[in-house]
Amino acid sequence: VIPGQRTLITLVRACGTCFFCGHEQPALCETSFPRDATSPLTTLDGEPVLHGFHTAAFAERVVVHESQVVPIPDDLPFDCASLLSCGVLTGYGAVTKTSGVEAGASVVVIGAGGVGLNSIQAAALTGAAPVIAVALDPALPVPAHHRHDDRERRVEPHRIADLLRRQHEGEQRGRRP
Repeated sequence: VIPGQRTLITLVRACGTCFFCGHEQPALCETSFPRDATSPLTTLDGEPVLHGFHTAAFAERVVVHESQVVPIPDDLPFDCASLLSCGVLTGYGAVTKTSGVEAGASVVVIGAGGVGLNSIQAAALTGAAPVIAVALDPALPVPAHHRHDDRERRVEPHRIADLLRRQHEGEQRGRRP
């Protein structure tokens, strides 16, 4: 990264040398960083200003660990790039890294906001089937290409567990409910 280069900031901070970083799991980095205990930023009264999630996500200028800075192309609008720092990284990482979803696995994503939609997309990319999206806000539609069997079903929240149980039992018998 060079001064003036367009970048985005990620939540993942990694030392690159601990056990987890050495096994390509930087999100689990176990290293304590100097700025965990102190902040280089202070108020006019000298009180430390702490970074939320070590990113200062809503600030226009930040001081972060170098592992959190990712260069982006000049033609990528910042409003689109901002999705990469949070929703895409978290949703995709939850499916592919944390959960280790494989082709053919059944996936249920609860919540269809920024992280949820990216989890749905990541599950589809891995070849998971079915991918069931549970939109907690009934006013939000689930995109058609993510609907189970191209149908959107409205289910009361207290019936979600029953729907999933029937889905699993149907898969065990070789059919979908």
